[in-house]
Amino acid sequence: MFYKIVFLFVLIFVSGVASADWRGKFSVGTIEVASTNIFISPPEGTSQFTFPTECTNKSWVVFSGTGESGGVGDRALSVALSAQVTGKKVKYLISGCTGSYIKATAIQIFP
Repeated sequence: MFYKIVFLFVLIFVSGVASADWRGKFSVGTIEVASTNIFISPPEGTSQFTFPTECTNKSWVVFSGTGESGGVGDRALSVALSAQVTGKKVKYLISGCTGSYIKATAIQIFP
């Protein structure tokens, strides 16, 4: 029985990791910092994100974890601000939805 539970846990974990996908070459528009999340949107006047997800709000990408929690949010904020200031484009590692928003777990600046 124990092995079945471990196998199911590994299967769920691997399927969740495998579903993440790098997307885009986007400019950074608005950055909003909340108590536990970082929200990033494309510049005003550009189209919404076109990620093929079931997320209903395609205007924002969300990174979880800020402040003392040590999540990816603080690091994502640094990268997003750097890209915004230098005018560089970014891509996001998308891993589904969090609430109605697009959930990202990593951000990378294009050279």
